[in-house]
Order: sequence, then structure tokens, then C-alpha cells
Amino acid sequence: MTWRSPLEREAVPGRYGNPEVSVPGVTLRVVNGRDIVRISPFAGKRDPASAALRKVCKMALPAVGKSSAKDGYVVAWAGLEAWMVMAPGKGRGGLYAKLARSLRTSCAVVDHTHGVTGIDVSGERARDLLAKGCAVDLDPALFAVGACAATQMEHMGIHLRRTGEDAYQVLAPTSQVGSFWHFFTEMALEFGYEVEAG
Repeated sequence: MTWRSPLEREAVPGRYGNPEVSVPGVTLRVVNGRDIVRISPFAGKRDPASAALRKVCKMALPAVGKSSAKDGYVVAWAGLEAWMVMAPGKGRGGLYAKLARSLRTSCAVVDHTHGVTGIDVSGERARDLLAKGCAVDLDPALFAVGACAATQMEHMGIHLRRTGEDAYQVLAPTSQVGSFWHFFTEMALEFGYEVEAG
């Protein structure tokens, strides 16, 4: 079975928006080739879950609002007693199988690989773009590199993570990501934006 991006028709590489902007203020790229798994420790099992996770990806569960990255793995807080684990993959359940086996006595483990779609957002106006539709305070002093939040945008629950100085990643529900893309790119028009191949 060949995996197809839910945004293959919408996210066409090229320059869009304000023609008076010489350099696009925002770059968008759909994230492909990632497995995404949500884990939720059972009551009283956070420490065993963290220890078991460390054996899989050499990282413990990050604190609330934080993420960690190492050797291709990302572990990000995703809400009350929940974390997202991401790793390179082909959407065939490899990460899920590994985590389900290792964390079976300490966590609920749910494969979200096909349930959410990632969009990388970068550029000098990336923060301004996100601030137009998101209630999270993105002041760099408060939302540092590695910070993350479970929030809403365009009435959709999303996961937002700061991945670099002017770089972020949004995870949006796959079932609504077409609508989200339309909303997001409409907001980006004034900055000028470029879509890169995922």
C-alpha cells in the first residue's frame, strides 16, 4: 500500500501571497515519513512509564509544556497525562508496536500516525502567522525552543511545538487538515509564503 499525503492536492510547492515581498516571510512543509504515537501513563505509573520509554528512545517523559529530541525521536507533552512520541517511519505501525510492547504494563498506547498531519512552519514571520490564530503566548522568552502546547486554532484542537529559532511544527487532525490548510494559508498571504515539498 502506498501512503499518500492528505494534503497532496493542496500543498503544491511554490511561492504564494504578497507579491511585494521579495523574500517569503513563511515557509510551509507537510511532514511525511513520521510515525506518531500518543502515550498516557496509567494512574500511579508515570515513573515506570518514563523508565520504560527511556529504554526505547533514551529519553524520559518531559515536563509539562516541554519536549525532548534525540537520535530521530521526539517526545512532546501533549496535554493532561499525555505525550506524543514521534520517529521516522513509513506509517506501518513500527513505532506503535515497539512502544506497545515496552510500555504495555504502564501506559495506554495509541497510534496517531494517520490521525494527525504535521506541518512545519518556519521563517522570520512564522511567529506572527501563528499568533494570528493561536491563543498561546509565543513570546520567545516564554515559548522557548522545545516548548509545546495543546491548543486550538480555527476551532480545531492542535499540537504546537517550537522546533527552532524561527521554526515550529503544528499537528492537526487529518480529518480536518484540508480546512486547516486553507485557513492557515489565507492568514499567511500578507507575509508571502513558500510551500516546500514534504
